[in-house]
Amino acid sequence: MGGASLNYTVVEVNRDGIETDVPWLSVDKYTGGPIAPSGTDIVTATVDYTKLEVGANTAWLRFAVDCDPCSRFDVKFVAPSILNYNGDMDPTTPNAAGPGLNWTAFNMAGTIDEAVEPYPDTLDNAVWKMTDGGGAKKQYKSNSMNIGSLQGATIVARVAVTVKIAPSGENIGIKHDAGASAGYHWGGAGYSSPYNAPGHVKETERGDQLWIEDQTPEFYAGWHILRLTVKGDNGDAGPRTIRLYLDEDPTPIIEIPNAVGASATDLFTFGTPSTDGHQVIYFDWITATDAGAFGPGEEDDCIGQSLCLGPGCYESPCNIDVFADADEDGDVDQADFAVFQLCYTGDGGGVLSDPEYCQCLDRRNNDNSSGQDNDIDSFDLAAFEDCASGPGVPADPACDD
Repeated sequence: MGGASLNYTVVEVNRDGIETDVPWLSVDKYTGGPIAPSGTDIVTATVDYTKLEVGANTAWLRFAVDCDPCSRFDVKFVAPSILNYNGDMDPTTPNAAGPGLNWTAFNMAGTIDEAVEPYPDTLDNAVWKMTDGGGAKKQYKSNSMNIGSLQGATIVARVAVTVKIAPSGENIGIKHDAGASAGYHWGGAGYSSPYNAPGHVKETERGDQLWIEDQTPEFYAGWHILRLTVKGDNGDAGPRTIRLYLDEDPTPIIEIPNAVGASATDLFTFGTPSTDGHQVIYFDWITATDAGAFGPGEEDDCIGQSLCLGPGCYESPCNIDVFADADEDGDVDQADFAVFQLCYTGDGGGVLSDPEYCQCLDRRNNDNSSGQDNDIDSFDLAAFEDCASGPGVPADPACDD
């Protein structure tokens, strides 16, 4: 190269090694130079979580210099993955969890009766059915993930359990190498005796459990949406918190704050993992992401899509155009402020469940940054005032950006 200056080009390369536009990755320039000998240049790359795709979101930026087109180097970007298994194929089929993502069988014993079965009123009119008899068990695990303690992870599944005899292994799980591993057991229809009573919900790593009572047999044996989230490390990343949700109710059915540690390699699991029990379970679909710990509906704003594939998904009461327009009449006025007043709790006061719209008004943290900090206080009032327009005056959709 001697003392000559050089020019360069940048192209995006997707997970398959193909030079193409990667929706979630962009740079501020795709050409540069001339760069003098010993000089430098800066290229700024941006990852947009709202444009993440189902699958392994891995990509590269490929730099090539004009003095030698064969002289190039790649910079790798690994963004959060989004898993999506629809129960319509053997889980070990390549890419069954999305492009670049697979399930691998593990924790096996005995013989599990399992297969794709046609089933009406499901996502693809097909489900993955698993029946473990006595002495049998089997689970599936995803590719290794990048589950950080600060952001956490989420797995969601629509399942039906028509028979369950003790004990209670995890039907969906999150493994985390910094101690936030957790499992969700759903007993469904149960069988008999108090321990096998229907409606059993259990966090399998720590043993917190309850039974949903006074429901019909059809409820217990029917379809339900399980959601499990993990986050924190009881240290710099905040309290280690495990939450189990049922049927997309935004209030967890089990919540474990400051949970004791349970560590394993970062990944997601599903299956029926107990040789001592018996369970017949149907998986309609399973989704998961290492982008964050999301309660029902919370993932939409972050990753641009829902992890719940329906039916029965959570429908937020919030106005998606202007959060402060509680009555959705296009303006932000005294009528909306009346709702805010009902919801105001002050610093550390929590968020009221009635009116339901209160959850939509928790907009800012105590450093005035965007986010939810589980109260409606003066910082949220400031966000509301930023959107105030007056009666009949259309509110600005960008008022709280």
